[in-house]
Order: sequence, then C-alpha cells, then structure tokens
Amino acid sequence: MSNLNLYERYSRKEVRDAFDPNANFTPGAGAWGLHGVINISSKFEHFVFFVTYGREQSGHVFNEGIDETGILSWQSQPSQHLQERRVQHWITQNKNGCKISLFVRNDKASQYIYLGELSYLTHDTNKEKPVWFKFQILNWRYLEQLQPSINPSHEKKKLSKS
Repeated sequence: MSNLNLYERYSRKEVRDAFDPNANFTPGAGAWGLHGVINISSKFEHFVFFVTYGREQSGHVFNEGIDETGILSWQSQPSQHLQERRVQHWITQNKNGCKISLFVRNDKASQYIYLGELSYLTHDTNKEKPVWFKFQILNWRYLEQLQPSINPSHEKKKLSKS
C-alpha cells in the first residue's frame, strides 16, 4: 500500500497519495488537509496519525512525545471519550488488527516525519476528553540527530542540562 521510507519527511498530500490516492485533498481543509487522525476509507482498518507538537485545541494544551525506547505518549482529540468508536478501536487494536501509521513534526512550518506503525500499549482509564494513550513505535531506532525534529522534550532536556 505505502512506499514511504522511515524517518523521511512528507507533506500531507504525499501521505494521502501513498495511502488513499483516490480520496479528496484540499490543503487546510477536509480529512487529509486538516485532521489529525485519518480513518482511511472509513473502514476502521488503517488510521494515520498526524501529530504536530505544541498544539492547543479547545483550551487543551497537548502533552505528547516519544521516549528513547520508542514509546509515544499521545492524546486523542479533546472531545473524545473512552466509549467513542475510534477510541475503542485503538484500545482493542491488538485484537482487531487495525494499523496505525505515525507522522510527527515539531512545528506547523515543517513537513511530517514518518515514524512507522504503532502498537497499542495502554491508556489512562481515568482520563478522557482527551483520552491519554501510550503506543509502541514498531521497528523503532533511536537516532540522536532526529530527536530535535520528532520530540518536543528533546530541546527541553538539552536546555535543562546547560
């Protein structure tokens, strides 16, 4: 389906072309041009997560990042609750077999970096709106030179060591 290379940069249009070339694309609008989570062909079989660190939505400041072992801390949309269909699908990913592809960037001016597929680990059962998740990035390789582009906490760590 996809001919994307790990750790390379892609625009939203290039990602759409790789995963769902027949879907509509309008920059800054619609699913592929704007949304953070894309349910490819609305089939609940494959999702694309577009993560831009440092965002705020509906008064909620997202606290997301990747640790050195490739565990992604991620939050759903502020309106999503534990019983929402997509949330339940991600929680039961290990049983239902859906794929989740991850693309991240540190700022809106940058293209997204493809980090590969995710595997559900856990979620906070006491938090919703948004729901707080942890996913393992499959085939993770820690690359120091890539950290400033894929992890908002990397710069904070460097500053605190100074």
